[in-house]
Formats: sequence, C-alpha cells, structure tokens
Amino acid sequence: MDSSAKPNLKNPCQQASILSHLTFAWALPLLLRGLRQGLSADDLTECLKDDRSEQLGNRLEHEWFKERARALSKSRIPRLRNALLACFWSPFIINGVLCVVYIALKMLIAAILAQLLLQLQHAPDTDTYDSDSNISSSGFNSIDVNLNYSKALDTAPPSNRSNNSTWNAIWYNVYSLGGLLVGINFIACILWHHLYLRQRLMGARMRIACCSLVYRKTLRLSMRTVGSTPAGHLINLISNDVSRLDYALVFTHYIWILPIHSVVTCYILWLQIGVPAVIGVLGLLLKTVPAQMALSKLTSNLRRRIAKRTDVRVGIMNELMQGIQVIKMYAWENSFESIVSDARRSEVQQLRYANYLYGFQRTTRFFIQRTTLFITLAAAVLMNQNITADFVFSVVIYYNILQLVAAVYFPLAINLRAEALVSLVRIQTYLQQEERKHVHSLGQNWEKDGKGKKAVVLKDINASWDKDKPQRTLHNLNLLVKKGKLCAVIGPVGSGKSSLLQLLLGELPIIDGSILIHEELSYASQEPWLFTGTVRNNILFGEQYDAKRYREVTRACALATDFQQMCKGDETIVGERGASLSGGQRARISLARAVYKPASIYLLDDPLSAVDAHVGRHLFDEIIGPRGRLAQQKATRILVTHQVHFLSEADWIIIVDQGRIVAQGTYQDISNSDLDFAKLLECPSKSDELENEVQLLPTASSLEEEDQDEDEDVDVVSDSSLPLRKRRRNDKPSKTEDQLKVGQGNNGLVETQATGVISSRVWYEYFQAGSSWLSFSFMVFTMLLSQLVCSGSDYFSNIWTQQERLRSQSEPTNLTTYTCMYIYGALILGVVIMTTFRGFLFLKICMHASKVLHDRMFRSILHTSIRFFHNNTAGQILNRFSKDIGTMDEWLPRNMLEFIQHGLVIFGILAVILVVNPMLLPAVLVMTLLNMLILKVYLRPSQDLKRMDGICRSPVFSHLTSTLSGIPIIRSRQMQSIATKEFDLLQDVHSGVWQLAEATNTALGLWVDGINCVFLAAVTFSFIASNEFIYSGNVGLAISQAILLTGMVQYCVRQAAESLQQMTSVERVLEYTELEQEPAGRDNDEPSQQWPQHGKIEFRAMSLRYDPNGLSVLNQLSLTIEPGWKVGIVGRTGAGKSSLIGALFRLAYIEGGIYIDDIETGSISLETLRSRISIIPQDPVLFSATIRYNLDPFKRYSDSELWCALEDVELRTVIPGLDFMVTERGSNFSVGQRQLLCLARAVLRNNKILVLDEATANVDLLTDSLIQRTIRVKFQHCTVLTIAHRLHTVMDSDRIIVMDAGYAVEFDVPHVLLQKTHGALAQMVEATGDEADTLRQLASDSFQEMQQPWAKKGTDERQLLMLLGRSTGILLDKNTQP
Repeated sequence: MDSSAKPNLKNPCQQASILSHLTFAWALPLLLRGLRQGLSADDLTECLKDDRSEQLGNRLEHEWFKERARALSKSRIPRLRNALLACFWSPFIINGVLCVVYIALKMLIAAILAQLLLQLQHAPDTDTYDSDSNISSSGFNSIDVNLNYSKALDTAPPSNRSNNSTWNAIWYNVYSLGGLLVGINFIACILWHHLYLRQRLMGARMRIACCSLVYRKTLRLSMRTVGSTPAGHLINLISNDVSRLDYALVFTHYIWILPIHSVVTCYILWLQIGVPAVIGVLGLLLKTVPAQMALSKLTSNLRRRIAKRTDVRVGIMNELMQGIQVIKMYAWENSFESIVSDARRSEVQQLRYANYLYGFQRTTRFFIQRTTLFITLAAAVLMNQNITADFVFSVVIYYNILQLVAAVYFPLAINLRAEALVSLVRIQTYLQQEERKHVHSLGQNWEKDGKGKKAVVLKDINASWDKDKPQRTLHNLNLLVKKGKLCAVIGPVGSGKSSLLQLLLGELPIIDGSILIHEELSYASQEPWLFTGTVRNNILFGEQYDAKRYREVTRACALATDFQQMCKGDETIVGERGASLSGGQRARISLARAVYKPASIYLLDDPLSAVDAHVGRHLFDEIIGPRGRLAQQKATRILVTHQVHFLSEADWIIIVDQGRIVAQGTYQDISNSDLDFAKLLECPSKSDELENEVQLLPTASSLEEEDQDEDEDVDVVSDSSLPLRKRRRNDKPSKTEDQLKVGQGNNGLVETQATGVISSRVWYEYFQAGSSWLSFSFMVFTMLLSQLVCSGSDYFSNIWTQQERLRSQSEPTNLTTYTCMYIYGALILGVVIMTTFRGFLFLKICMHASKVLHDRMFRSILHTSIRFFHNNTAGQILNRFSKDIGTMDEWLPRNMLEFIQHGLVIFGILAVILVVNPMLLPAVLVMTLLNMLILKVYLRPSQDLKRMDGICRSPVFSHLTSTLSGIPIIRSRQMQSIATKEFDLLQDVHSGVWQLAEATNTALGLWVDGINCVFLAAVTFSFIASNEFIYSGNVGLAISQAILLTGMVQYCVRQAAESLQQMTSVERVLEYTELEQEPAGRDNDEPSQQWPQHGKIEFRAMSLRYDPNGLSVLNQLSLTIEPGWKVGIVGRTGAGKSSLIGALFRLAYIEGGIYIDDIETGSISLETLRSRISIIPQDPVLFSATIRYNLDPFKRYSDSELWCALEDVELRTVIPGLDFMVTERGSNFSVGQRQLLCLARAVLRNNKILVLDEATANVDLLTDSLIQRTIRVKFQHCTVLTIAHRLHTVMDSDRIIVMDAGYAVEFDVPHVLLQKTHGALAQMVEATGDEADTLRQLASDSFQEMQQPWAKKGTDERQLLMLLGRSTGILLDKNTQP
C-alpha cells in the first residue's frame, strides 16, 4: 500500500560514545548542517531500535490479550493501562529512582550553599546591614541568606570534626565548597535532562505501541463496527489522544515523592525555626494538593468533553473531504460552514475552560512560595517570635525546592495523568469493539462430497449484520456453485446481492447454517479501492511481479493504452482514492488487481457498471466470460451484475430478492420457469405496478440490517471528489489534461515543507487574529505590571526584615510589625490577582487567535478550487484540522505563557545580580551571547524537524483512512500482516524525526544549563576570592540567584524553542488560509430569483483546463441546447463527458463562454449559478445527519414538501421519519436508495436545468427506470443533460452529444446520427451487439414522436420492456405483454 522511500541513514545517536551521549555532542553535526543548509527528507534517519513500531506493537498486543484474559476470568473490564505497565514497568521504576536522586541532589545544593555562607561570615563589620543585600529576585523569592543560616546544620562538635581531616578539609574550605556547589549543580542538570528525555521516550513508545494496537484492531473489526466508526474518531485517537501519552509519565513519580520530600523538608526546618516552619509547610501542601486534586478531576472531565467535540468536528471535516465536489455543485458551502462553526464553537468553549484552568495552575507557582512565606511570617508574629534575616532566609531556600515539587511537578503530574487516563479509556473502548467472526465450516460429509466438484456450498444459512434484531439480512440460503463455472447474481437494489458476497468473504456474521469455500478467494469491489502509490503496486498489491502475467492481465483489462498515456506508465503515482484517474480506470485497475491474484474463486461485485458498453463487452469476453482468462484457468466466477445482456453466457444464475434466493438455475431453466422475471429486473408498464415493485427496496426496519449492499466498501473518502475529466482508453494516445494531472499527481502527493525560521509575518498574523493593537498593548502592560507587583512583594519582605532587625536592636522604625504584615498581605493578594489575570488575558487572546485561524482555514478550503482536493490527500488536510489545530488550541498557548512568565523572572534575576555586583556585567553579557548563539544554532534545524514531524505524520493518517476504506479487500487477500507492517514502517519514519527533534531539544537545555553552570562558577569564585571586601549578604543573594538561573534559563529557552517549533502549526494553518479561491462573480450582475426561466444553454467556443497553465481538456465547444431539450451525453470513458458538466458548474478554468438564458455564467456568483442547477451525481453522497438535513440543509422547505419529494422517488415507505439519522457515508442505505435520495433533492429544487452524471451506472434496471420515469414526469418542461453508459437511457433524447478526446464530435437527434454508417454514435450502438436493433428502433420511435408535436412526449415503457426482453432473451409474463 505504501511505496514511499524510507530513510536509510543511521541514527547518529546509535554510534555515539558514552561522553557524546552524556553531552549530546552527537547532535552538534546535525544542528550545524541544519543551520547552514536546512534539513529535509534526505536528512531523515532510521528510528532507534527500541522505538520500532512493530516490536512495540507486538509487546503491547501480547500484554493486552493477557489482560483481556485476566479480566474475563475476574469478570471485570480489561484496562489498557495495566497492559502498558506490564510492558514498561522496568524503565518506569528506574526513572522513579532517578527522580529521588535528583531531588536529593537539589537539597544537598541548599545545604552546601548554607555551609559556604557560614564559612564566609568573617567579612568586615558583620553587624552592618547592607540594604543591597536585601534586594530580592523579581521572579522567585530567593533572597539573601544571613550568615547564621547554616548554624543549625553545623551541629557537629569540633572534637568529632577533627576525626575526619579529609571531610573537614572539604566541608570547611570555601574553595572546596564552591567546587562542590558548582559540580553537584552540573551533575543535577545532566541527570535532569537525561531523565526528562528518558521519560519522554518512554511516553513516545507507549504512544507508538498504542497506535500500532489501534491499527491492528481496525483490521479485525466487524464490518458493522467499521460502518458505525466515524473516521474522525479514529483519526482523533491516533493524533490527539495518543499524544497525551508523550507527557503522561514525565512527572508522575513526583506524586509519591511529594509526601516524602515534605516530611524531610519539614524536619530540617523544624530544627531551625520550630513551629512556624511546620505551619508553612502544611500551608503550602494544603494550598497545592487538595486544590490540584480537585482541579485534576475537573481537567479530566474537560478533556473527555473536548475529545468528544473534537471527534465531531474532525468527523464533519472527513465527510466534507468525502463529498466536497457534491457540496460545491449543490452550493452547500454556507451550510457546512455553519455546521463546522457550531461544532468548533462548542469545542472552543470547553478548550477555553481547560486552558484557563491550566493557566491558573501554572501561575500558582509564582505566588505559592510567597503566600507560604507570608503564612510562616504571620505565624511567627502571632507566636511572638522575632523575625530576623536568618529566620526569613533560612526557610526560603527549602521552600524553593518544595514549591517546585508541590506547585509545579505535582500539578503537572496530576493533570497529565488525568488527561492520559481519559485518552486511554477512549482507546480501551475502541479496542473492545466487535471483531469479525471466523466463518463456520461444513461437516466432513459435505467436504468429502464436494471435493473436486464444488467450489462454494451454502447450507441453511441465516445471516445478519445485527444479531440482536429479528430481521435477517440473508434468509435460509442454500447454494451450490461448481468449480470452474460462471455464476451470475442478479436482483433489485437492496435485495442482498452484495451481502451474499460479504457472506462468502466472511464479513457478514452467520447466525446459523454452514458454509464451505474451497481454496483461495479474490475479490473486486463495486466501488474501486485504490491507495496512494504506483498503478503497478495497486495491481500487484503484495503479489510477486511476473512480467508475462502482468502484461496479459493489464491487456485483458484494457489498461495498455492508459499506461501509454500516463507520463510514467504504470509507475505513475496515483493520488489517494485514485484521485488522478477516471472512474473507468479505477474500476479496471481494481478488476486487474483481483484477476492478477492467483485464486480458485473470484468474487466480482458489478465490475462492469463504471465502463461503457464497448469496454464492458471487452472485459466480459477477455476476463469473465466462458472464453475469458479466468475460464481458461478453470476458476470459479461469482459475478454480481446489472448487465443482464450477459446472463445468457452464465453457467448458473441466482436471483436474490429481499435477502432470499428466489430462484436459481441455468439460463434456460430461468427462462422456462413461471417466475415473473421481468418484475425482478425491469420496470413495469404501469405506475401502480411500479408502486408495487418499490416494495423490493428495504423497509425502514431493515435499513440498518442491510449491508451497504451495492456499496460494500466502507469508503472513508468517497470518489465523489475525484476529477471530473475521464481519460481515454481505447483511442489513440493524446496529450490531454488527464495525462498532465497524473504527472502532477506525483508532486501533488508530497506535502510541501516550508524552510528557514518562522517569519515575523506568522507571529503578526497569529496575534492579529487574536486581538487588536489596543488589547495586545493592554496585555503587555498587564504582564509588566504584574511582574512589578511580584517584585514589590519580594522587596517589601526585605524591608520588613530590616524593620524587624532595627526593632530588635531598639532602633527607631517607620512601620510596626502588624502594619508590615498587613502591607505584605495586601501585596501577596495583589500577586495572586495579577498573575492569575495576566495568564487569563494571554490565553484568551491565544484561544481567539486559534478560533479565528481555524475558521479562516476552513473557509479557505471550502471555497478553494476542486483541483486542490485532487492534489492533496485527506490525511494531509485532516492533519491540519486535527494535530495542527490541536497544537494551536492547547500546547502553543501554554508554552508561550511559560516562556513569557519565566522570561520576566530571568530579567529580574539578572538585574539583581548586577545591582549586587556590577563587576559581573561581562560575565552576564558573555553568558547571554553564548545562550543566544546556541539558540541560533538550534532554531532553524529544530523548526525543520518540527515541520518534517508534521509531514511524516500525514501518511500515517492517510494509511489508516485508506485501510478503513479497503478492509474487505485487505482481508480477502490475507494482507493484514503486510498492511500492519507498512503502518509500522510509516510510524518508524515519524518516530525517527520525533526522536531527533526531542533529543536536540534536550541537548539545547543541557548546553544552556552548562553555560549557566560556568556562570555560577564565575559568580561563586569571584565572591570567594574577594570575600573580605564583599558583605556576605550580597554573596548569598548573588549565588542563590545564579543557582536559580541554571534551571530557569534552560527551561525558558526550551519553552521559547518549543513555542517556535509549534508555530510551524500556525505556519501550516496559514498556508491553507491562502489557497487559491474559486473566482467570484460580479455581484451587480446577479440575475433575478426566477433565473433561469427557460433553461437554454449555450457553449460559445468554450475550452476547459484543470490547471491554468496546463493543456485544455475540452476544446472549442460551440453548442446550443434549447429550453426543455432532453440531451444525452455519451462517449468512451475519458472522452470528456463529466468535464462538460464540470464546465457547466464552473469547477475548473473556463475559456470562452457558457450562457444560460443569455446570461454568462462567469458574471454571476458561483453560489447563484450552482444553486439554480440540479444534479444527481454518479456517486451519491449522504452526510451523517437527519434525512431532513440531507434533503434541505437550509430549511427552505416544509415537511409536507419533503414528504412529497420522497413519495415522488418511492421512498416514503422506506423512511420512518424526517429525523431518521443517516450513518456516516450513508452506509445504512444501499447505493440505489442513496441515488433516489439525491433525486429527491433535485425534485425539491425544481430548477429548470437538471444534470445526471452517470446517475444510473451503479443501480439495477428497476431503479434506473424509476429515476427515468420520475425525471420524465417531474422535469417534463426542464432542460435535462444526462451522461450515461447505458445507451437505452438516452436513445429517446431530443439530442445526443458524442464526446471524443475533449471534442463534441457529434451533436444531433439520435435517429439522425444513427444514419451515419461510420458515425461515432452508430459505432457505439453496433458495439452493443443484440441490443443494437432495439436501440435503433427506440431512436426511430422517438424521432417520429418529435415529428408529431401532438403526440405524447416520452418513450412508452412497454418499448423499454421490449428492449430488455430482447437483450436478455427472457419471455415476459403475459400481463406485461403489449
């Protein structure tokens, strides 16, 4: 299925040394290459061995099956999280141990700093208080540490210290302490970054395994489950839901570490300051744990609601991809825009709540420590304890560490865990969907009797798609098909023909009875299923290439000429769903795939409906018939067909009606029987008989039981969005637009990748979409003001401490203790309000930007040209609307908020350090320049990797949606393992890009931290070397601030880099907002509401191109179609018939003019033009909505009018109500019923012009005649253009247009054209064989009626019965004889 090249470069990480691993030096050559020339697909590497999707999927699948068995034995629901834990428990435990070590190192750093300050306490005049030392950080309340800070820890008596001179030499030496401080800080940095990467990689492996498991489950789903599973839900599962696992375990261990850490911190502080410390620690925990638990529950509920709403939105988008051409021709863009807008509004409402909640949780870290310090100081005041510098500053360092765990890691762990569990439950629910059951076998006696003689044996079969409902899809079937015979299956729409094939394929569940199928099957579906790849790969589909066999099969399928026309022959890449091929080509490639596969039984579901009579005869003679290739192989052929003129050559005929075999036998047996065969195949001669015959359609109660019948492929994206131009097959090769489109398809299938850094325009467009200049300025002002309030609260804590020091020395003070407490409390309240408000304001702007850009992108896609959908796969488009929009909705605003808030903190810290010691300005500048240099080296390649990450994800989505369409074919050929392997390989490509992006991101953090460790060393040793001239308070302040920088700068830089990377999603969305739009008409030339009043159509030297720079598809057409004419459009497949209709609807580039009632169609709006023309498309498209919406999305008609339209198309008894829900892709209706619903739409519109684009190609003769009769009655005075393969449908037309190679080679009355012995129409009629005489007679009778205006217009239905009778050789019931 997937023929794209895979990376063959080795991952540089695999060959790196231990030192290179520790420092990420292996990533430097990659980053430098990306900086110089950018990174592209040529730079992709293989994924790591531990990241391979196949082995991860195998492991998880094994554990999931074990979990299901355990759950079954204990009568409980199986839990996917248990299976994941069984797969990944070992690295999970190791990561937990490393987390404990990391926290221990952080606490050790605090102790070393305290001891260092203690050793520096001999500074001159220690009683002098330097106000500079009281300046605090603008972001974290890490302030000066008093000289007495470490006395409580320094409890060992001198006699004990002297016992260990080595330890004394280290612990009491300032240089040793400085070295330990810097060294342990660096070790902690290395540990943190590698630990973070390990946890991210483990989360990614869980994601990869879950995706593989979901895909394998998809291949096992029952067809009933496939039909009820929206593609949008499945895409959301493997995009947004599984992405929650990436971060699920990064902070999980801090949930259990927090209690231990809290107890240890409380004990250490108790030794120093007593009860106030306990109150502070308990206050901090009470402010975090209960609140975070409650918020986590709320987050989980929000996540669940968001996922459901996203499913709905993506599902609507998938349906839009399915029927975009029909939507455009119906002018339903505004209706869909309204629906998507409502779905998006509902989704954004929940997203706002979730983001505001996240913003509040993330801003709590900026006031949790401050409020905790306030509680501690207030407790000390109320307990009459003196507030001194060593009292205040001794608790601050440990509060810093504790608040990091309690206010940052713990809430993140809770939230990410909650979101991941919601996603796991959704995946778990999908994994428990109904699977396909294995086919039952017959007993030994049947096998013995059938050996060598019987190919298929059915015995007392009852089968149903839904076993819980009493009505069966197939009833009491008994059938024996001998080996090597041709068995034809016929019957009306909805009778169960395709259900019979699904039964043989093992897709339709058997309730009772037995089935035996000898040897191997090959299957060709009615609606061709093609995947993105070469034509040859679509035909081979896993089979070995045999040049001789391949040539013979493609020649027999009339594909040789097509290969000559394609720019690269059979190596031409066809788009998703065969987007660059005509309908006939797709049908023949699908047939060639089935025929190429060596098999004993071939199941062919109406493969001749999409081709004209001449090609149909060729395919039957060369492949299916008694002299065809399959007969020569002595293969059994079971053919479902509406082409009744081939029945005389069948060895066995089966007539199916309402799920039963009403008759079977040879052609002679059926002809001689008393069975009213005409009623099963043909139209009755009277309207009351027609009303009786419509009962052959399923009733409302059986709609859901009926398989998709004539549409057994559950098509995720319908062929209705395929190019209108059909390619020639049997004429000489000509350079047409079709060939050009196939060539272009090769490039169109590759998703474009932007290069370089994110431009400033992207940022401008993003924030402009989210706010005005005024609101943006207000947000900036609020950010700065909030930071000023934070800095003010920190500075006032120093003032309070100074006031208390003066009061303790009996010196005069300006403020009392309680006044200071009230002021500080008010400032803390201001901090809480301002930090919360700034987060709310920023996220509000981001959410509005996301909503506006989504709507702008959707509007752009909705109004772009149809060519865009031919050149871009559904996976590429849905990737924008799922993953990219998901990034804009959640991750981008959150990361930018983190970057901005921490950036303000860093600026404050650097300002404090420079105020304390201006001599450090060179070090600050060097550090800043180095950090900027590293960021520059990192940014361009990281953004390229992020872009490739998005591009490499699209084929994964496309593969999944394509698989969902072709499940019956994949399973019929036992290709599940190959399809799974290809899915795993596509995941491996994405995993390779993702691992490089994540590793380089981690490298950035480590390198920045390394620079800050050097800066910390410079600060520390500069103070140690000159400690006799610097007050110790300044030393503590500067070093504590520098320690904070080592973690904060890298986090801020990484958040900035992550934001820049995620801005590629904005870039990708903006790319789709600038698509070329369909031309708009001139509003001042809008016609009246009654236009067109007559229905006259003129083509004046009209040419059509799909590409403005390409060759013409239609050439210089000059035709005049008078009002009320019934015009047939015929021609071989690819002649340009559907392109002519496309020109009428202006779906491509038009040169020349098309005039309707003397108004040029290019001068009016497309909505007006398309809404005034009715069409019944070849591929009927229904949407997941009510019958009412499918008929009337704009609510223009009353219920009575809707019921009248349904009655006109004989569906009133079939539809239980106007609010009856149509399932996705209309799978609870047969193709014929869907076509009738499309006819009801046309009846409702009652326009003067009606177009039928091969509307009866895929329906039986009964439905065909019903459609034709309804058109003659309801559109008697309208202009009707009919494209048809069945010539009898148009032989009574007023005029016929014969198309050939983009030219109208003939245009006249059918009877007149048939007088030309070598004319194009005459040759087409001759190619029908036995039907030719009847067709000529039909044209002659119609011509005679035209000469007699007083005669009733239209063909007598008895003549049609005669035509069918002659073509089939079946005697009609005496009641239907003329």
